[in-house]
Amino acid sequence: MKERAVQLIVWGLLFVLIDLKIVTFDIIHDLIGYIFIYKGIQKLPLSRWLGYAKISAVFLGILSVIEIFGLGYINLNELNQDFTIRLGAAGVLAILSLFFHINLLSGLLDSVDENYLKGQYSSLQKFKRFYLIFSLINIMSLPALMIFQEDLVFYLIILIAAGFIIEIVFIVKISSIKRFIPFKERAS
Repeated sequence: MKERAVQLIVWGLLFVLIDLKIVTFDIIHDLIGYIFIYKGIQKLPLSRWLGYAKISAVFLGILSVIEIFGLGYINLNELNQDFTIRLGAAGVLAILSLFFHINLLSGLLDSVDENYLKGQYSSLQKFKRFYLIFSLINIMSLPALMIFQEDLVFYLIILIAAGFIIEIVFIVKISSIKRFIPFKERAS
């Protein structure tokens, strides 16, 4: 049952990561992924961190609805008031997404028995710290990279590629948890 819950979370994260669009119309919408994640979290023993992850998954799912028709699209050729508002909204969304990811990983780590992970626990803790630091640097540097796009486009491409690779590693780390662990039993 709990292995199925982690599998639902992994599929949900993959749906959120993969972005298939025709022009600006989203074919595989992120909301589907957030529904999978929510259903997966519901099947796990609830901890404080998983509760935060579940609430933020709901918010991210609701906020992702505006992306169906590309309403969140930012035109980099127009640096005006609209650009600033959308860039600020993208920053808030990125921070909420980071909050979700960190709480999800913390909740899963909290739900497992450290003794069964055999060295993986400290590796996951280190990855969580790295993920947090990299994501914060990425979020804070994105506005400058978008404003000075011609001069810093190489760094933007590197950040996007590194972010994509780190997201895949995040999904693999989440998926690896289901192989190692009987989850802690929680008293009702």
